[in-house]
Amino acid sequence: MRLIVLLSFLLAFFGLVQQAIAAPAGDEKAQTQDVKPSDDNANSAQFFPPPAPFPPFPPQPPFPPTLPPGTLFPPPAPFPPFPPQPPFPPTFPPTIPPIFPPVVAPPPPPFPPFPPQPPFPPRIF
Repeated sequence: MRLIVLLSFLLAFFGLVQQAIAAPAGDEKAQTQDVKPSDDNANSAQFFPPPAPFPPFPPQPPFPPTLPPGTLFPPPAPFPPFPPQPPFPPTFPPTIPPIFPPVVAPPPPPFPPFPPQPPFPPRIF
């Protein structure tokens, strides 16, 4: 943070020094004088003649003829037909033998009956 502040002050200082060197103090007339064009100015064509035109392009050799298709890389040979495949076996046998014999659990004992409940008291609105 301190470095940034120091750099900004240095840049501002050198900017002021550069302005003081470019236009010294007390020479306000040099700072505010407008430059007006006059007829006495030399023609710019005296110092910078118009550029010469570009020379024409030399003739170019014709493009080589395009090669017919298949000249560089012949077309690939067709794939041979697939040999006949044996039929697929059936996915599941008709009957699947059980892995474990079925286990028959004894029936659970019946639940005891619920005891009788007293009736709800009447609701009063």
